[in-house]
Amino acid sequence: MLEQLERIPGLRVFPSKANFLYVELPPNVPGRMLRDRLLEEYGLMVRECSNKIGSSEQYLRLAVQTKQAVDPLVQALNRELTW
Repeated sequence: MLEQLERIPGLRVFPSKANFLYVELPPNVPGRMLRDRLLEEYGLMVRECSNKIGSSEQYLRLAVQTKQAVDPLVQALNRELTW
């Protein structure tokens, strides 16, 4: 999952030893809007982190999943972030 996400232009992925990855969105991408689009358009739920101390809406928390769940997320992020 880490390697697939790292290939998405503009997305910064922080390594993790937990069961989630923390990613930073490009400056021009509002996290709340992306979170809502991923849910409404693709049925994918991600956590936008604006309510976390020291974070902002430019960060998402993504649960580590199986390949069958990760592939649609990576495809959706590619569509939404590369236009």
